[in-house]
Amino acid sequence: ACGGALPAFEGATRAEKMDDAGILSNLLETRGWRNIDMGGGGNCLFLSIAPQVSAEDAAAACERSGLPQSDVREWDSLPLLERARVLRRLAIADEEAFIAAVAELRSSGAALTEYQRWRVVEYFKDMAEEFVSSGITELAEGVPRENIHAVYQRVRELARDTPEDGMLDFVLKHAEEYMRITGQDGNWAGSSEMAALSRSLDRPFHAFGNDGVSREIVELGDVGGGEWRVLPYFVAMPPSGAGGEPVRIFQRNGGG
Repeated sequence: ACGGALPAFEGATRAEKMDDAGILSNLLETRGWRNIDMGGGGNCLFLSIAPQVSAEDAAAACERSGLPQSDVREWDSLPLLERARVLRRLAIADEEAFIAAVAELRSSGAALTEYQRWRVVEYFKDMAEEFVSSGITELAEGVPRENIHAVYQRVRELARDTPEDGMLDFVLKHAEEYMRITGQDGNWAGSSEMAALSRSLDRPFHAFGNDGVSREIVELGDVGGGEWRVLPYFVAMPPSGAGGEPVRIFQRNGGG
Protein backbone atom coordinates (compact mmCIF):
# COMPACT_ATOMS: atom_id res chain seq x y z
CA ALA A 1 0.00 0.00 0.00
CA CYS A 2 1.18 3.49 -0.79
CA GLY A 3 -0.46 5.15 2.19
CA GLY A 4 -2.47 8.33 2.01
CA ALA A 5 -6.25 8.40 2.03
CA LEU A 6 -8.33 5.30 2.64
CA PRO A 7 -10.18 3.93 -0.42
CA ALA A 8 -13.71 5.26 -0.83
CA PHE A 9 -16.50 3.63 1.17
CA GLU A 10 -17.77 0.71 -0.91
CA GLY A 11 -21.47 0.87 0.01
CA ALA A 12 -24.12 3.47 -0.69
CA THR A 13 -23.44 6.93 0.70
CA ARG A 14 -25.41 10.09 1.21
CA ALA A 15 -24.51 13.61 2.24
CA GLU A 16 -26.36 15.85 4.61
CA LYS A 17 -25.84 18.79 6.92
CA MET A 18 -25.39 17.80 10.55
CA ASP A 19 -24.31 19.79 13.57
CA ASP A 20 -21.73 18.50 16.02
CA ALA A 21 -24.42 17.15 18.35
CA GLY A 22 -25.97 15.16 15.51
CA ILE A 23 -22.62 13.68 14.50
CA LEU A 24 -21.79 12.73 18.09
CA SER A 25 -25.22 11.14 18.50
CA ASN A 26 -24.69 9.08 15.34
CA LEU A 27 -21.23 7.95 16.45
CA LEU A 28 -22.68 6.83 19.80
CA GLU A 29 -25.70 5.07 18.31
CA THR A 30 -23.95 3.30 15.42
CA ARG A 31 -20.46 2.68 16.84
CA GLY A 32 -20.80 3.02 20.60
CA TRP A 33 -18.24 5.82 20.77
CA ARG A 34 -18.37 8.68 23.27
CA ASN A 35 -16.22 11.73 22.77
CA ILE A 36 -13.80 12.94 25.42
CA ASP A 37 -13.51 16.72 25.47
CA MET A 38 -9.82 17.67 25.54
CA GLY A 39 -10.42 21.43 25.55
CA GLY A 40 -10.67 23.97 22.77
CA GLY A 41 -7.23 25.58 22.68
CA GLY A 42 -4.62 25.32 19.96
CA ASN A 43 -3.12 22.19 21.52
CA CYS A 44 -6.42 20.28 21.35
CA LEU A 45 -5.46 18.06 18.41
CA PHE A 46 -2.31 16.79 20.08
CA LEU A 47 -4.04 16.53 23.47
CA SER A 48 -6.65 14.31 21.79
CA ILE A 49 -4.01 12.10 20.20
CA ALA A 50 -1.74 11.70 23.23
CA PRO A 51 -3.88 9.25 25.28
CA GLN A 52 -4.17 7.01 22.20
CA VAL A 53 -0.38 6.68 21.78
CA SER A 54 1.46 3.94 23.65
CA ALA A 55 4.97 4.23 25.02
CA GLU A 56 6.11 1.77 22.33
CA ASP A 57 4.50 3.89 19.59
CA ALA A 58 6.16 7.02 20.92
CA ALA A 59 9.60 5.43 21.18
CA ALA A 60 9.40 4.02 17.63
CA ALA A 61 8.25 7.40 16.31
CA CYS A 62 11.21 9.15 17.93
CA GLU A 63 13.55 6.63 16.33
CA ARG A 64 12.01 7.19 12.88
CA SER A 65 12.08 10.97 13.27
CA GLY A 66 15.50 11.34 14.86
CA LEU A 67 14.14 12.85 18.09
CA PRO A 68 15.91 11.86 21.32
CA GLN A 69 14.46 8.91 23.20
CA SER A 70 14.72 11.04 26.34
CA ASP A 71 11.66 12.95 25.05
CA VAL A 72 9.46 9.90 25.58
CA ARG A 73 11.13 8.21 28.52
CA GLU A 74 8.44 7.28 31.09
CA TRP A 75 5.84 8.29 28.48
CA ASP A 76 2.83 7.06 30.43
CA SER A 77 3.73 9.16 33.46
CA LEU A 78 4.39 12.36 31.49
CA PRO A 79 1.75 15.09 31.92
CA LEU A 80 -0.70 15.09 29.04
CA LEU A 81 0.38 18.53 27.85
CA GLU A 82 4.01 17.41 27.68
CA ARG A 83 3.04 14.37 25.63
CA ALA A 84 1.10 16.71 23.32
CA ARG A 85 4.20 18.88 22.91
CA VAL A 86 6.29 15.84 21.97
CA LEU A 87 3.68 14.87 19.36
CA ARG A 88 3.82 18.36 17.88
CA ARG A 89 7.62 18.07 17.59
CA LEU A 90 7.24 14.65 15.95
CA ALA A 91 4.77 16.08 13.44
CA ILE A 92 7.03 18.99 12.53
CA ALA A 93 10.07 16.69 12.25
CA ASP A 94 8.18 14.50 9.80
CA GLU A 95 6.98 17.53 7.83
CA GLU A 96 10.55 18.81 7.55
CA ALA A 97 11.70 15.44 6.19
CA PHE A 98 8.72 15.29 3.82
CA ILE A 99 9.34 18.78 2.42
CA ALA A 100 13.05 18.04 1.94
CA ALA A 101 12.25 14.85 0.02
CA VAL A 102 9.66 16.56 -2.17
CA ALA A 103 11.95 19.52 -2.85
CA GLU A 104 14.71 17.16 -3.99
CA LEU A 105 12.34 15.36 -6.37
CA ARG A 106 11.09 18.68 -7.71
CA SER A 107 14.58 20.01 -8.37
CA SER A 108 15.59 16.81 -10.17
CA GLY A 109 12.44 16.74 -12.28
CA ALA A 110 11.39 13.37 -10.87
CA ALA A 111 7.73 12.53 -10.32
CA LEU A 112 6.17 12.50 -6.87
CA THR A 113 4.52 9.34 -5.61
CA GLU A 114 0.76 9.16 -5.16
CA TYR A 115 1.25 9.44 -1.39
CA GLN A 116 3.43 12.52 -1.74
CA ARG A 117 0.96 14.21 -4.09
CA TRP A 118 -1.84 13.55 -1.59
CA ARG A 119 0.16 15.08 1.24
CA VAL A 120 1.05 18.14 -0.83
CA VAL A 121 -2.68 18.80 -1.36
CA GLU A 122 -3.41 18.44 2.37
CA TYR A 123 -0.45 20.65 3.17
CA PHE A 124 -1.62 23.29 0.70
CA LYS A 125 -5.12 23.38 2.24
CA ASP A 126 -3.74 23.74 5.77
CA MET A 127 -1.30 26.42 4.65
CA ALA A 128 -4.10 28.26 2.87
CA GLU A 129 -6.28 28.20 5.98
CA GLU A 130 -3.43 29.37 8.21
CA PHE A 131 -2.32 32.14 5.88
CA VAL A 132 -5.77 33.39 4.85
CA SER A 133 -7.00 33.50 8.45
CA SER A 134 -3.80 35.34 9.46
CA GLY A 135 -3.72 37.75 6.51
CA ILE A 136 -0.43 36.29 5.23
CA THR A 137 0.59 35.98 1.54
CA GLU A 138 -1.41 36.83 -1.54
CA LEU A 139 -3.95 34.10 -0.72
CA ALA A 140 -5.50 36.36 1.93
CA GLU A 141 -6.18 39.33 -0.34
CA GLY A 142 -9.79 40.48 -0.18
CA VAL A 143 -10.91 38.02 2.49
CA PRO A 144 -12.37 39.41 5.75
CA ARG A 145 -10.38 37.46 8.32
CA GLU A 146 -13.01 37.89 11.03
CA ASN A 147 -15.50 35.93 8.88
CA ILE A 148 -14.52 32.27 9.31
CA HIS A 149 -17.01 31.15 6.66
CA ALA A 150 -15.38 33.49 4.14
CA VAL A 151 -12.00 32.02 5.06
CA TYR A 152 -13.26 28.46 4.54
CA GLN A 153 -14.87 29.46 1.25
CA ARG A 154 -11.57 30.92 -0.01
CA VAL A 155 -9.69 27.77 1.00
CA ARG A 156 -12.20 25.54 -0.82
CA GLU A 157 -11.91 27.73 -3.93
CA LEU A 158 -8.11 27.60 -3.81
CA ALA A 159 -8.11 23.80 -3.38
CA ARG A 160 -10.52 23.48 -6.31
CA ASP A 161 -8.87 25.94 -8.70
CA THR A 162 -5.13 25.59 -8.04
CA PRO A 163 -3.39 22.98 -10.23
CA GLU A 164 -1.19 20.44 -8.47
CA ASP A 165 2.01 22.04 -9.77
CA GLY A 166 0.85 25.37 -8.39
CA MET A 167 0.11 23.79 -5.03
CA LEU A 168 3.54 22.19 -4.96
CA ASP A 169 5.32 25.44 -5.83
CA PHE A 170 3.41 27.31 -3.11
CA VAL A 171 4.06 24.60 -0.51
CA LEU A 172 7.79 24.54 -1.21
CA LYS A 173 8.01 28.35 -1.16
CA HIS A 174 6.16 28.80 2.14
CA ALA A 175 6.73 25.52 4.02
CA GLU A 176 9.36 26.95 6.36
CA GLU A 177 7.06 29.80 7.40
CA TYR A 178 4.14 27.42 7.92
CA MET A 179 6.20 25.02 10.05
CA ARG A 180 7.54 27.91 12.12
CA ILE A 181 3.96 28.96 12.94
CA THR A 182 2.50 25.48 13.40
CA GLY A 183 5.46 24.32 15.45
CA GLN A 184 4.67 26.87 18.17
CA ASP A 185 3.06 25.53 21.32
CA GLY A 186 -0.61 26.46 21.37
CA ASN A 187 -0.98 27.03 17.63
CA TRP A 188 -3.76 25.25 15.76
CA ALA A 189 -2.87 22.14 13.75
CA GLY A 190 -4.80 20.22 11.11
CA SER A 191 -4.87 17.38 8.63
CA SER A 192 -1.23 17.91 7.59
CA GLU A 193 -0.11 17.19 11.12
CA MET A 194 -2.38 14.14 11.32
CA ALA A 195 -0.82 12.88 8.07
CA ALA A 196 2.65 13.52 9.49
CA LEU A 197 1.89 11.67 12.72
CA SER A 198 0.29 8.80 10.81
CA ARG A 199 3.63 8.25 9.12
CA SER A 200 5.68 8.94 12.26
CA LEU A 201 3.59 6.68 14.50
CA ASP A 202 2.89 4.18 11.69
CA ARG A 203 -0.83 4.22 12.52
CA PRO A 204 -3.99 5.10 10.61
CA PHE A 205 -5.80 8.32 11.56
CA HIS A 206 -9.57 8.89 11.26
CA ALA A 207 -11.05 12.34 11.87
CA PHE A 208 -14.79 12.95 12.35
CA GLY A 209 -16.81 16.13 12.55
CA ASN A 210 -17.65 19.06 10.32
CA ASP A 211 -14.67 20.07 8.21
CA GLY A 212 -15.41 23.56 6.94
CA VAL A 213 -12.17 23.66 4.97
CA SER A 214 -13.13 20.80 2.64
CA ARG A 215 -16.93 20.81 2.50
CA GLU A 216 -20.10 21.96 4.19
CA ILE A 217 -21.78 18.56 4.53
CA VAL A 218 -21.20 15.26 6.34
CA GLU A 219 -21.01 11.95 4.48
CA LEU A 220 -22.80 8.88 5.80
CA GLY A 221 -22.41 5.26 4.69
CA ASP A 222 -25.11 2.58 4.51
CA VAL A 223 -23.95 -0.35 6.64
CA GLY A 224 -27.18 -2.34 6.27
CA GLY A 225 -30.29 -2.81 8.32
CA GLY A 226 -31.33 0.76 7.71
CA GLU A 227 -28.29 2.03 9.61
CA TRP A 228 -26.30 4.98 8.27
CA ARG A 229 -22.95 5.73 9.90
CA VAL A 230 -21.13 9.04 9.80
CA LEU A 231 -17.92 8.53 7.83
CA PRO A 232 -14.64 10.24 8.68
CA TYR A 233 -14.00 13.50 6.83
CA PHE A 234 -10.27 12.77 6.85
CA VAL A 235 -8.34 9.50 6.77
CA ALA A 236 -4.58 9.06 6.73
CA MET A 237 -2.93 5.69 6.15
CA PRO A 238 0.81 5.32 6.84
CA PRO A 239 3.01 4.64 3.79
CA SER A 240 3.97 1.27 5.27
CA GLY A 241 0.37 0.12 4.93
CA ALA A 242 0.28 -0.70 8.64
CA GLY A 243 -3.21 -1.27 9.97
CA GLY A 244 -4.12 -1.66 13.59
CA GLU A 245 -6.33 0.52 15.73
CA PRO A 246 -6.70 3.97 14.19
CA VAL A 247 -6.13 7.15 16.14
CA ARG A 248 -9.58 8.75 16.22
CA ILE A 249 -10.25 12.48 16.41
CA PHE A 250 -13.50 14.38 16.71
CA GLN A 251 -13.25 18.00 15.70
CA ARG A 252 -15.77 20.52 16.93
CA ASN A 253 -16.88 23.67 15.15
CA GLY A 254 -15.34 22.94 11.73
CA GLY A 255 -11.75 23.78 10.87
CA GLY A 256 -8.88 22.03 9.12
